Order: sequence, then structure tokens, then C-alpha cells
Amino acid sequence: MKIRIYKKGRNEVLFEIAYVVLIFQIALQSSSIQIISKIFNYIDDVIAVCCLLYVTLSLLAKKKCEKSDRRILYIYLLFVVTGIVGTLRLRIQPFSIWGLDLFTCSKFIVGYLSMRICSSRVNKDFLKKSVLSVTRFMVLIYFVFAIHDEFMSPFFGIFDHRMFGKSIELFYPHPTYLAAACIVFLLILAVTCDRGNNYIYMIMSSVIIIFTFRAKAIAFVAVFWGLYLMIEVWKIKNKLIYATVSLLLAGYLAYDQFATYFMSKTWSARAVLFADAASIAKKYFPFGAGFASFGTNMSVVSYSPIYYQLGYNQIDGMSKNTAAYLNDGFWQACLAQFGVLGVVAFIILILFLLKKTMQYRISDVGAMRYFSMLSLNVYLIIASIGELAYFAPYALLYFIVLGIIFDENDKIVSENRRC
Repeated sequence: MKIRIYKKGRNEVLFEIAYVVLIFQIALQSSSIQIISKIFNYIDDVIAVCCLLYVTLSLLAKKKCEKSDRRILYIYLLFVVTGIVGTLRLRIQPFSIWGLDLFTCSKFIVGYLSMRICSSRVNKDFLKKSVLSVTRFMVLIYFVFAIHDEFMSPFFGIFDHRMFGKSIELFYPHPTYLAAACIVFLLILAVTCDRGNNYIYMIMSSVIIIFTFRAKAIAFVAVFWGLYLMIEVWKIKNKLIYATVSLLLAGYLAYDQFATYFMSKTWSARAVLFADAASIAKKYFPFGAGFASFGTNMSVVSYSPIYYQLGYNQIDGMSKNTAAYLNDGFWQACLAQFGVLGVVAFIILILFLLKKTMQYRISDVGAMRYFSMLSLNVYLIIASIGELAYFAPYALLYFIVLGIIFDENDKIVSENRRC
């Protein structure tokens, strides 16, 4: 297999550095070396602040922003306003806390919009030139370690045993974060795949994801390769079939986990959180309790007063010192903090992102690009049931990459029209 080395400009080099840093951030912020842990604990915040400044200055300068992206921005601003209204009405947290929660919850959209606004700096081969080589290298290293830890005495920790194997995590603090990194790898490898030259790396990434034995991650792999068969191999052209089959396949594979979390007669932290979130939304209808009040990382760090009211401080795994379960679901946080209006706004935002993804024609951008973008959207929807997903640490990188893929798609479509 020939390895082509691309000449990189300043933008490609800067993105490559940011990409590698964000891939390893969660692993390094868990380092036992205190100085490394402190530095990498705030790296994504620094990158997000840079993105926010760029978006703000660009909008003030009236830089061009596509109509579909303006709609995404407006609906997200509506979502934020519902949170701010709830925050100011109840004043559960001081500004120093809820302001940070607002920033944390907005990282994904800021990352996405910054890449869309700076689309003029992105050519149709930007990802191929900037991060393809380093992605292949990392996949190879991860794969070697994954095979070793799955079938031999592990170098790194084993989180637990599920299904028929060991749930590996390598140097990450949880298998979910390993899966998240490899999903980014798979996405980039797919959209830069030229005549099948990335297939072996895509298969290796898929194997690593499966070895985490997270139901939602395995569902992503199934949806990804299922869409590959439908679009690339079987040449099915109906977009409604893609979306329907993807959701049904993901739902089927994740159903057991969903049933365990929400339908089991035994105690489940996620079920308790969802029931209490619904009660909060009903109590403070229609806006919710506001930022940093329930279910987000900042609500855990500051240990929201609502948790004391609900008696969580007396429950192992939900108390201030053992708060492992309190941020274990996106929709719980969304419902409690933003209320019914916020949930409706965010569902519309997800639909706008799906519409944006599906607006491209396969004949223009290629099957690989199309089903990769669709797979990522489906994965985030599924992941939101059991983790923060859109508010998670990995969301910033996901949406930066998604924004760049949209930029590349626009360049490809533009070139095709000129031909």
C-alpha cells in the first residue's frame, strides 16, 4: 500500500496539532503527573474560546454564513435563552458557575460554526492533507494495543467484562472515551478514502470500537457498515430508507442497554435521573431550572442545591463525593435545565443538522462521505440516551470535524457544477 505524504500549509498544521491534542486530552487530563493533568484539563476550553472569539468577530464583521447554518445558530440561541430564563428566574447557581455551564454546553455548536464560517480557508482535501497520515498512524498503534489487551495480559486497565470479552480502555479513563476517539478516526478515514486505500484502517478502527463493548459504540459500527452496504455496495438511493434502517438497527442493538437503564425493575441511576428531570420540568414549566442545576458536568462539580433537595447526597454514586452517575444522560440534563421548550428547541436543532447532512447528493460528494456524516448523527442521538453526548468533552472535536466535512463537501459540489 502506497503512503502519500501531502504538503501542509499553516492551516493544516494548526488543525493537526489541535486534532492530536483533543484526541489525547481526556487521557492526559487523567494523568498522575499533576502538571500534565492541569494543562490538558483546560486545552479544549482554550480551543473553544478561540472558536467563540472567531465566530463572534466574524458575525460582527458580517462574514458570510449560509442560511442553513444561520438557522442552526438561531435555534441554538433559542435553546440557550430558555436556559438563561430558567437560571435568572430561580437563581440556583451564581454566575461564576452557570456561566461556565453555558460555555461548556455551547462548545459543540461554537466548534461547528467556527469551521463553517472559515470555510474559505478549507479546500476539498483539507482533512486528507492535515490529519490523514497521523490518523492512520494512531489507528495502527491503538489496534496493536487493543489486540494485546483483549487477548493477552493487558498493558492498561480493563474496565469490566461484557458479552464475550474484556471491555478495554487503553490509556483512557473509560471505554466510552476510547470509542469516541476511534469514531473520529473512522469518520476521517472514510471521508478521505480514495479507491479503498483506507479500508484496512477503517476495519481496525471498527474492531477497537467493538472491543470497548459499549452498546452505543457497537451500534455505531453496525450503522456505519450497514450504510456502507446500502449505499456503496447495493446502490440503494432512497434517503428515507437510510435513515429508517439506521435508526432501527441502532435501536435494536442498543435496546438491551436501554431496557436495563429505563425499564428494569431494579434500581437504575439513569431512570431515577430521568424521572426527577421530568418532575423538575413540570414544576418549573416551561423553562426548567436553568444552567448548572441538574445533569451537566458543572452541576456535579458545584454539586447543585437541587441534588440536596432530592436526597442524592445520601445515595452512593450520586452523593457529592461519589457523583459517578449524575451526568449520565443528555436528555435528563436537557429536560431539567431547559424545560419542555428547551427539549423541543434541541430536537429541532438535531433535525436541522440531519437535514444539513442529507442535503448533499451522493452523486456529488460520494457514498463514503454521505454515510459517514449520517452515521455520526445517528450515533450522537443514540449516545445521548446514556451520556451527555452533545455536551460531552468529545463533542467539540466531533463538530469541528463535521463542520470541515461540510466545508469540503461545498467545495466538491462547487467544482462539480463548474465542470
